[in-house]
Amino acid sequence: MRQSPPQELSPRCMAGFTLIEILVSITIFAILATIVYSSLNAVLSRSEAIKESVAAFEMAKNTLSRMSRDLRATFVEQYPEYQVPGIVDPPDPYRFQGEEAFVGGKTASRLTFASTEHLRISSDIISGLGRIMYYAESNEDRNDDLLVIRRSDLPFPYDIDPNRLHDSRVDPVISEQVASFVLTYVDEDGQTHQEWDSDSDRFRYATPRAVIIEISIEGENGTHAFETRVDIPVYRNRIENVRR
Repeated sequence: MRQSPPQELSPRCMAGFTLIEILVSITIFAILATIVYSSLNAVLSRSEAIKESVAAFEMAKNTLSRMSRDLRATFVEQYPEYQVPGIVDPPDPYRFQGEEAFVGGKTASRLTFASTEHLRISSDIISGLGRIMYYAESNEDRNDDLLVIRRSDLPFPYDIDPNRLHDSRVDPVISEQVASFVLTYVDEDGQTHQEWDSDSDRFRYATPRAVIIEISIEGENGTHAFETRVDIPVYRNRIENVRR
């Protein structure tokens, strides 16, 4: 059987790739690698932004949920049990008081009220009623103007100095990296106020019908704003023709 002679390799195959072909291949590979890296980096960056947004949402959700529960359980003493305090009389122990405080170079809300949502720490407390206070303060662990929100919860009757408003050494933080904390109070006519005092003649000794809560949380990818309105089921109407 006749065999065909072996084919000879062309000079091009024996010489391999030229320098230009190698440079072109390297260039194409670099372009493809850059595209893949950019896409992966964009996905990872987006993933981090999503995680941050979810964390901010969860923190705001927990804060608004806790405040809503406390406010819906507001305890109000009605007239005639409620007596308008005189000039030298102590304030109402169930007073509803919303203020604006200057904290960390900015204005933030502060709210004190009585609520049946007192969180019991020990089993020897019979009453479920407590004086709740929400307030903002500077974050000592950071060098920026962001705030933290704390929740103070003192049981009735007070087993400590009744003049104590709060103690940041024991009051838990319920929200961090807070850029703004604003509470707005709604009266029975639907008018809004930035402050409130149920022991004040200005409000005719009434309590608000609703509270609008606004919280902004700062993150690396921007500010996340959250807002809710809490209607208070128990309230005291205005008291007219008050006699002291």
